[in-house]
Amino acid sequence: MLLDHYVSAMDSWKGRIDSETDYDAFRWHQWVQPIDLNDGSAPFTGKLGFAFIGFCSDKGVARNKGRTGTALAPDFVRGQMSGLPCTFSQEVKLYDAGDIICDEISLEEGQRELGCAVEEILRRNLFPIVLGGGHETTFGHFQGQHNFLKDKGKTPELGIVNFDAHFDLRPYDMGNSSGTMFRQMADVCKAEGTPYHYFPIGIQQHSNTVSLFKKAEELGVDYVLAKDLQASNLESILERMDQFLYQCDDTYITVCSDVFSSAFAPGVSAPQSLGLDPEIVLPLIKGTKAGLLLSVNQLEAHYLAGGNVDNVVDALIAAHRAQIDLSFEQAAPIDLAGRNVLEAVQMSVNPKVIETPTISAVAKNGIELKVRARVTVRANIDRLVGGAGEATIIARVGEGIVTTVGSSEKHTDVLENPDHISRTVLGKGLDSGTAFEILSIDIADVDVGRNIGAQLQTDQAEADKQIAQARAEERRAMAVAKEQEMRAYTQEMQAKVVEAQAEVPKAMAEALQKGNLGVMDYYQMKNIAADTEMRENISGKKA
Repeated sequence: MLLDHYVSAMDSWKGRIDSETDYDAFRWHQWVQPIDLNDGSAPFTGKLGFAFIGFCSDKGVARNKGRTGTALAPDFVRGQMSGLPCTFSQEVKLYDAGDIICDEISLEEGQRELGCAVEEILRRNLFPIVLGGGHETTFGHFQGQHNFLKDKGKTPELGIVNFDAHFDLRPYDMGNSSGTMFRQMADVCKAEGTPYHYFPIGIQQHSNTVSLFKKAEELGVDYVLAKDLQASNLESILERMDQFLYQCDDTYITVCSDVFSSAFAPGVSAPQSLGLDPEIVLPLIKGTKAGLLLSVNQLEAHYLAGGNVDNVVDALIAAHRAQIDLSFEQAAPIDLAGRNVLEAVQMSVNPKVIETPTISAVAKNGIELKVRARVTVRANIDRLVGGAGEATIIARVGEGIVTTVGSSEKHTDVLENPDHISRTVLGKGLDSGTAFEILSIDIADVDVGRNIGAQLQTDQAEADKQIAQARAEERRAMAVAKEQEMRAYTQEMQAKVVEAQAEVPKAMAEALQKGNLGVMDYYQMKNIAADTEMRENISGKKA
């Protein structure tokens, strides 16, 4: 069946673009692709795909005497989602299937078209996300999922989980509305002889008549009051939820905005001042979808402590799917300790490889080896609180490499058997006291570096040479100093000789005066001196 009142809604996907090539900088509006439900395309073959479809109607709200305007909601919701960052894998695909327009058709016809659209989305192996509109959206969504299960030859054991302040079990003698959907579903199941599984969560006593409570009891509906969700002990409630999910083959989850407190959802037709906090409800929705037994009190306490409730719930879901024994009491302290508990769970399933930097070590023969290792680790959930991190693992592996290479007689021993390093390092129990369990240590690369021993010997010889040169220079300097000292001494003696020579005339004069020396003696002495000088000049001895 082709959809007649169906238009594209891709114009709503727009926003800021930080990069056109780097996926890590993408926002949703860059990743959403259009699909046409009327073109008969083949089923989606990727890993995980979601398809948005809008139901532009407020006719059910109008019949319910509520606040109209909900027909514009799908485009506003898309506008809010457009700027969200793509924090998921590129394997996750987002599609927009357009809008069902109900302006010119009845509410009932619009719900039938929405049912056909949801059925087609499921046929294409995509996960449908319907954007309302009023809560009458739910009946169309239900019809699509219900018919899809019937077409597959399955007896629909569909569990309907409704986060809502209202039962929406009113009679619809005057036509469908935003308050009749779950009664309509009950009648469909009754007519087909299939079980009716309905579990509303967040019901407000002051927002539902006594008749509606009686109708819920008549239909065997188990429900959770909003005040009970905020109570301190919720174990029994969550056990009921778990039992409900256990009896259903498939689950349909719907959220009415009026389940939230008016502080978060002031624009709904029936604002709830005593409604629930979205920070608590949204993780609970995740847990419900995954079949987890979670206490709202636990979630709220963790939220008030400053924890990342959403991340903890994601970690619990991942652990549950991977059959890892992880309780909320374990996950919450890990999150509060500043560790990414979801990443830890993922590392338990898919071990992480830590690559060490290049580590230099010297064998006994003086040859340097440069080693790079890859350490495969798995998160040890029991030691995530208080356990050392990756830096400690790298440091310990580096220590083990240095020890192993340093104890080898020759560097060739390591080159011949690099696995010797791995065995030695693993044998040291390097993961003790850390948040990880080392699965293997693989030597990625071993390079021969410098001959450190020869270089050290060369450096030593050069140092000895410089010391000898310094000592020789010291001795030369001492000799030069001694020479200079003797020259100074010679000059001093010469000065004394000159001084003594200056005293000779004085002594001769005194001898002449005293008659100790005659004139002829004096002249004879002068002649001898002149003769001596002449001889020296002739011989060339006088300088």
